[in-house]
Amino acid sequence: MYQHPSHPTTSRQMRLGVRPPMWLLLASLLALAPATSFALPSFARQMNMQCTACHTDYPILNQFGREFKLNGYTQSAEQTNLPPLAVMLEPSFTHTAKSQEGGAAPGFRDNNNYVMTQASLFYGGRLFGPYAKDIFGQDVADIVNKIGVFSQMTYDGVAKTWSWDNTEIRFANTGSIGERDITYGFYLNNNPTMEDPWNTTPAWGYPFVGSGLAPTPTAATFIDGAFAQQVIGLGGYFSLSNNLYVNLGFYRTLAAHNQSALGTDPTGEAQIAHPAPYWRIAYQNMIGDAHWEIGTFGMSANTYPGRDQSAGTDRFVDLGFD
Repeated sequence: MYQHPSHPTTSRQMRLGVRPPMWLLLASLLALAPATSFALPSFARQMNMQCTACHTDYPILNQFGREFKLNGYTQSAEQTNLPPLAVMLEPSFTHTAKSQEGGAAPGFRDNNNYVMTQASLFYGGRLFGPYAKDIFGQDVADIVNKIGVFSQMTYDGVAKTWSWDNTEIRFANTGSIGERDITYGFYLNNNPTMEDPWNTTPAWGYPFVGSGLAPTPTAATFIDGAFAQQVIGLGGYFSLSNNLYVNLGFYRTLAAHNQSALGTDPTGEAQIAHPAPYWRIAYQNMIGDAHWEIGTFGMSANTYPGRDQSAGTDRFVDLGFD
């Protein structure tokens, strides 16, 4: 399941103390919940494969999953006429070791709260799904079918609001440089690190699910979800011979009224003063029967704290290694 970026840590601090009758309800809820929101049924239908074809340890991608993402979510077995839609429901029961005086959130009790933490609608796969040929004809379809989408709209059951969530559109193609194969592409998304082909960067990081009704620490690096859904970024990437991966993108903060229209609250956020570079460089190779990878990612930005442009900027650089 999926931990919304606006709640960066939760499950490590929760203490579940459910009395015996509650276990039956909790078990039923968990049985209805998906294993992860990122093994999209629409991707599985498009490829006519099980989710485990791309994932061996959710949400991390295996080699086939990485190739699917590098190719812009567009590879298809051409065996479905269903639209690329998927739905996720995330019900929860939250019990904390100490009750929260005044309520865990507006409209909730001090403790022992049930809520539909999150409900998401996904559009994932080719931009026009399986219908490009019928709409445009084969020649145009050959081009537009190189454009793919991962789009998530989410209802927050705690805040009782809808908003856009992780969203990306990308164009991808293949070619060669001499005798070496290359996959390359361009993307537009709203969360730095979500483009990662390994799904090991913060947008996909642990914890994968948590409660919006449990107290959480607030300290975190900017790259660890602080800009999620507040920004728009444009970038390009290439993968050479399935060994070297290089990605460079630039992000800027959306205007406050645009964020509000998309369901994001811009109050008190750090505003990026100038387009901020984001990078991801990695090298992988086969050693024995396994792929091994070493890489780095990071972001550098000047920001206006609290969107206040009267007091100058703060500069930060976040670096990650894997």
